[in-house]
Amino acid sequence: MLLRQRMTEGQRVAGTALIIGLADESITTRREAEGQVLELLNELGYVDAQGRELDHRWFSAPTEPVLDVLEVLGLWRSGRRLRDVPPTDAVRLIARLALK
Repeated sequence: MLLRQRMTEGQRVAGTALIIGLADESITTRREAEGQVLELLNELGYVDAQGRELDHRWFSAPTEPVLDVLEVLGLWRSGRRLRDVPPTDAVRLIARLALK
C-alpha cells in the first residue's frame, strides 16, 4: 500500500528505508529517520542539484509519499515545528504491513 504509489526511484529507496527502520524499531525519532535515510541515499550516490551530499533539509522530499500516508492517518507529525515524537505501535504495525 505505502510503497505502491507513483514515486521516483529515490523516493522508493528513501521510503523503503524509512519503513524498514520503523518496522524493525531502529528508527524511534525523526532525527534517527533523517540520519538513516539520508546516510543510505548518500552511500548510494544520490546528490542535490549542485552535486553535494544530501543533508537534513532533503529528508522530506524523498520520503514525502510515505510521510503523507502516515500524516493522513495521524501517525506522523510534520510542519514548521518538527518534534521528535516516538513512532507508535500503530506506525510500526503499518510499516510491517507495508513490507508484506
